[in-house]
Amino acid sequence: MYVHRWLFQHRLANMPRGEACAPGKYKSTAGSASCEPCPAGHISPPGSRLNSSCTIQCWKGSTGKNGGPCYACQRDMYKDTTSNATCVRCPLSANAPVGSGQRADCVCNSGYYGKMYSDTNGNATCKKCPQNADAPVSSVHSTDCFCNRGYCGDAASGNCSACQAGSYAHTTGLLLCLYCPTGK
Repeated sequence: MYVHRWLFQHRLANMPRGEACAPGKYKSTAGSASCEPCPAGHISPPGSRLNSSCTIQCWKGSTGKNGGPCYACQRDMYKDTTSNATCVRCPLSANAPVGSGQRADCVCNSGYYGKMYSDTNGNATCKKCPQNADAPVSSVHSTDCFCNRGYCGDAASGNCSACQAGSYAHTTGLLLCLYCPTGK
């Protein structure tokens, strides 16, 4: 058995290599034979010479141990590569659905606004709307913020003031409070 193993390893190490196979391919015969692709969803290191070198790689939006199985990234996480890397948490105050495959899947929570793609420094943040203001999920600009009920003003400029006695704001987003009817 030892001699057989040594002979196999010796022959494999001394095979005429021809061109080395690219990642995701292997060559099981010597010389100028063409490289065979790994099965779908599998990858191999460069220069692989055995189909057993092909291991499962988890697609974008999923993670798992080398060789599988793969599981979808949890809520509020994403993975943007086909690899066995772990999923990454969305920036603070952002969320993403299960199985997200890119950072852009992360969107700001209600009451926050911002762009989730990275700036030149790799930063992406959700900023809180001003006090007494809110914004729907996925808001991008400060102009998406609106004053809450009972408050009026321009939320984008950070000015949501409580309605004075004798006035009201029965809905969100009012610039001016409405006067109460006489006697009410």
